[in-house]
Amino acid sequence: MFKVIFRTSITIIGVLAGVSLIEILNKRHVLSTIFPTLADSFMFTKSVHFAVIFCIAGVFFLASSVFLSSIKKLDYKTESFINKLPPHKTAGLIISLLIGLFFAFLLTPVINALSPEKDNFKTIFILFSYSLICSVITKLSFLPISLFWIKNIGNGDSKNKTENKNQPNDSVIIDTSVIIDGRIINVIEMGFLTDTLIVPDFVLEELQFIADSEEDMRRKKGRRGLDILDKLKKSAPEQVMIQNYKYPKNMSVDNKLLMLSLKSNSKLMTVDFNLAKVAKVKGIRTLNINALASAMRPDFLPGEQIKVKLQKPGKEKGQSVGYLEDGTMIVVQDSLELIGTDVEVEVISSLQTASGKMIFAKRL
Repeated sequence: MFKVIFRTSITIIGVLAGVSLIEILNKRHVLSTIFPTLADSFMFTKSVHFAVIFCIAGVFFLASSVFLSSIKKLDYKTESFINKLPPHKTAGLIISLLIGLFFAFLLTPVINALSPEKDNFKTIFILFSYSLICSVITKLSFLPISLFWIKNIGNGDSKNKTENKNQPNDSVIIDTSVIIDGRIINVIEMGFLTDTLIVPDFVLEELQFIADSEEDMRRKKGRRGLDILDKLKKSAPEQVMIQNYKYPKNMSVDNKLLMLSLKSNSKLMTVDFNLAKVAKVKGIRTLNINALASAMRPDFLPGEQIKVKLQKPGKEKGQSVGYLEDGTMIVVQDSLELIGTDVEVEVISSLQTASGKMIFAKRL
């Protein structure tokens, strides 16, 4: 509806512009100069007038679509700009317009006395307002108000910037591996993760690239990731945000994630072991679902008895390996011949590794 009203309004403006142009042409007798023999013809004159109005209105109508898209972009940028401005800067912009209006009223009579043939009010207002606004935004020192701004407000502004830079952000940036892993849905549904989750556009592009892969397994992982992301958006639409960022195309996705996390001071969620290590070295707070799952596994004390199914030989002689339901690996001594059976074992010790927890036991 807005689009129809806007394009109609622009077309009406085009018609008015055509009428104004015709009035100018009539005052300057352009038609009688170009067509001296036909200028007195009523039909010819009205036909030319109609053609001029029709052409200008048509141009405005065709250009209205371009104007509409530009206005939408401008509206988005203006809204983003205003939202990012601190309150004191917003007040400074309003005060700048009021001061510009005051000086315009004050100086217009003087300027008009020097140049009486022109009305200089608009020019003075625009110049003063523009200069003051530039002074507020960029802190230029060519106006006295900017000196006051730098001395009093600028110091507080830089202090706020330093505080904001050091203040942790509540948002969590998600990498591709977390989405493909899929366990994040359960973590969110259980209420263990309530922060805002940001999916950068380059992560979405990587998912699409993986989903279009010629390799079957890689293609399945990519499609699974896209399905999980769709479920995330549906299950927590206000919590999950897909945002666009501008980074060099030749930069790897991991480097983009690290740079974005540092710049926004956000946490990085990943199940990529190497990426998590690099992030910690750079001082980035990381969330690792594998580490969470490992931490949630129950502890077994030495001497405790558990039942496990032995599945394969271990690395050392006589050892066999089994797994609990949560994936914890149990290495049992002197049990090679019992592979494929459920056996009762006694815990000897446990070892926490980077890949998870490992329990050593002996057969009963």
